[in-house]
Amino acid sequence: MASLSTESLFADLPEALVEEMLSHYKKLGQHMTKTLDGIQNAKEKIRALLKAHNLLKNDATVIRSLSNPTTCAVDGGRAIEKLMSTDIVAIAGLGVEGLTPPTETRHWELPRHRCFVLTVNHYDSTFIVAEAIMFTIELEMAIKAPHDVVLLDGSLETALIKFNLAISKLSEVPKELGNIFTTRIHDALDNYKQILTSQRSDKIYASIAKYTSRKVISTMIGMPEYEDRAMLSQVLQNGEIVGPIMMLQAGDYVNFNSQTLNLENLGNEIVSLIKDINVLYYRPSQYFPALRVEVGPAVASNPNRLSILLEALRLQCSAPGIMEPYPCYMADRMVKHLRKALPALRQATTHEMALRTTHDLESVFQAMYGYRTE
Repeated sequence: MASLSTESLFADLPEALVEEMLSHYKKLGQHMTKTLDGIQNAKEKIRALLKAHNLLKNDATVIRSLSNPTTCAVDGGRAIEKLMSTDIVAIAGLGVEGLTPPTETRHWELPRHRCFVLTVNHYDSTFIVAEAIMFTIELEMAIKAPHDVVLLDGSLETALIKFNLAISKLSEVPKELGNIFTTRIHDALDNYKQILTSQRSDKIYASIAKYTSRKVISTMIGMPEYEDRAMLSQVLQNGEIVGPIMMLQAGDYVNFNSQTLNLENLGNEIVSLIKDINVLYYRPSQYFPALRVEVGPAVASNPNRLSILLEALRLQCSAPGIMEPYPCYMADRMVKHLRKALPALRQATTHEMALRTTHDLESVFQAMYGYRTE
């Protein structure tokens, strides 16, 4: 495939705007270089401080034996096509198998996805509830996966935040969308609880957060100007680990607001489990940034399970040119295409309406006109 030229990237922008944007590259480069140089110059000091806090170790001391664990990742997507008369809402979640060991014989039943597609009236909070439904699907897919290690996208805390927000907005969304959420939320919290407790010895759940602003470790060693993952990606060497440590520190606040859904007990259990989440950083090779990995205490405190998790991550981080575990990368690529699929769905729906309507076609095309410029 031919790569896009610089001219095509900026084809629809005014020339003066392009020139002004590009004029900032020197300032951006200087600022980012200063930050990078600061970490590089302090690298040995940071490593010494990590060792002094007994945080730094090598995976050779943690991975006890080779077990060839099977791995999968789950991810979700949501998209809204805003039309003149209505919105088309699409929500999906899916699971993707990782690089499979040669001895694997287990079968993952189809389908490995779930989706909802519906048309609703215009509401400002539709996206918020759709996103929460997406997380219910991700949790469902994770529980159903038969693999030794199941990787989730983002932070283990995120689903709780999205559920709380959706519950507060249920009166501000279309009834049919709200019904999907309220029908699924109890099972979703049960699945959430299973993932956070991770009691089954034959299954490990871990969450991989690509973007994070946490500064727990950098603050611990007296360098709070740096974000943990960015700093450790520069400091850790091949196969090194920092942690596990508690993810939430004193003063971090989490809650569950169930209002009229009668989920207080289950919600409070989730909050208690969230407070016990552990985080570790692992750099599987010199070609990889440090991975931020969140796990429940049942995994973090068990050397055998921690060994299996790190072995799985090392195996799944061997694909050339991919800067995250292979199944996470593939799942993310797939769900990102959901937004691109909606215009095709709109066109097919418009065609079906044109065949069925007894009114003039002009009203059909106006009703299905999309606000988003294509």
